[in-house]
Amino acid sequence: MRGSRIGRARGDHEGEAANTRLMSTSRRPSWPAYLVAVDLLVYAGAKAYMAAEGRLGLPGGPRVPPESYQQYDHVWARQLGLAGMGVLAAVLALATVRPWGARIPRWMVMAALGVQFVFSAMGASVIVHNALLGPEPLDWSQALATLHSVGGLALWIAMVWAYLGRSRAEDFDRPLPWTWPAYATCAFTVVYGSLKFYWAVGGTALLREAPLPPAAIQALLHRESWAVWGGLWATVGLAVVGVVVTLAMARPWGRRFPRWLLATPAFLVCAAMVLRGGVTAVGDVQWLLSVGEGVPARTARWDLAVWAPFFLVWGVLWGLAGWFVLTRRPRASL
Repeated sequence: MRGSRIGRARGDHEGEAANTRLMSTSRRPSWPAYLVAVDLLVYAGAKAYMAAEGRLGLPGGPRVPPESYQQYDHVWARQLGLAGMGVLAAVLALATVRPWGARIPRWMVMAALGVQFVFSAMGASVIVHNALLGPEPLDWSQALATLHSVGGLALWIAMVWAYLGRSRAEDFDRPLPWTWPAYATCAFTVVYGSLKFYWAVGGTALLREAPLPPAAIQALLHRESWAVWGGLWATVGLAVVGVVVTLAMARPWGRRFPRWLLATPAFLVCAAMVLRGGVTAVGDVQWLLSVGEGVPARTARWDLAVWAPFFLVWGVLWGLAGWFVLTRRPRASL
């Protein structure tokens, strides 16, 4: 009887402690950080697109006067740098809610949050000033930019306030399951395979911006059979195989396969994609700094801003998926 009472008391105490943790977490919501991260990633993607086009500003944003281009020698480099800063700021936002962020010293995170807030506030003040006191009348693009800037600062403040209330590891969100790299790799594979399928059935969007030789692009535009079947449909088939492999890494039916059988191709694809993204990115930078004109320069900008980062991230995800299969996947029950 006494043991049962002690057990019930201990259970009640643990339940109260769990409820206290949940209450402390609920007072510090996580959604502002995720909204900020999504917004920053969208910003980074927009800047990467403008870098590929060699233009200033944002798609659909206020018009940039021609004299602004005279201030920069390499517009693509500036825009690409801003895209990279957007990605880093998104990672910083996630560090305020994800478990791995609890391992970073608090003073370091707070310092980075403060610096980023100052930069965001400076940018917002310029946008608001141009919208309200600028020489041109206020239009819808300026109004949306103003609302976005003010709302973004409010979300940033809410995110910092929530982060200050997280003092223990339990106050951060729970870690992701070990299957997340496989699902993320599968998503990237579906996106790439869908683009190839779209080209194979006759679509042309982004085809002229593909990092391919001009002769190959013209062959695809003219629907030559050897290019369509050998360059597109074959890639679609490989993408289908990749989807099956990544799902086998994450789903229970995949435990029927030995770990090495799934991890080995994952590591090989990781090495190939990381090598492809890294080597071509270096070549793109060298070409743009030395020549920087004509159709090859536009192809290099697109590859540096879109295709090379895509392959790099995709390759890293393949490596993580293979590593997680080897180290964290439960063994199949006999």
